[in-house]
Amino acid sequence: RSTAHATARLAHSTPAWAAGAHALRAAPASQAVGVRVYLAPRGGTAALNAAIRAVSTPGSATYRHFLTPAQYRARFAPSARSIASVESWLRGAGMRVTGVGPSNRYVMAAGTAASAQHAFSVKLAMFQRGAHVVRAPVGDARIPKGLRSAVLGVTGLDTAPHIMRHADLGPP
Repeated sequence: RSTAHATARLAHSTPAWAAGAHALRAAPASQAVGVRVYLAPRGGTAALNAAIRAVSTPGSATYRHFLTPAQYRARFAPSARSIASVESWLRGAGMRVTGVGPSNRYVMAAGTAASAQHAFSVKLAMFQRGAHVVRAPVGDARIPKGLRSAVLGVTGLDTAPHIMRHADLGPP
């Protein structure tokens, strides 16, 4: 592969249940896929985690000095450049960008299984999961290497029901 097509692995983007599971068949190429590509906070996750620790640690100069939503966006929201880069990559892979989430936390895109497989350099397959046949990636998704500091993860490649806990939501 040339460096223009170099990719980086999105760790843990394969659902835990799918690791080692037997695929029934390939996902139909024309099957609709909607994804959310989650973006790293400006300054990186280490900077955001440090701010969270500081506001939560007694004795810290910023203890209990919580950020307003506007302050959070000004300090940590992903940049317009990051968003534009992710949108360009998704469009180039044949997906249609459908929006950007609150505080620029994610980019939403829609396409087919074929375009998602192309975008994320991953094979999508159908699996038996309990009483349902669901879609999931076979192996971790990949993104262009140049975007690895901008992208945290992706959802929507699998169709298995998920239980969302409050702790999964992260900062506002």
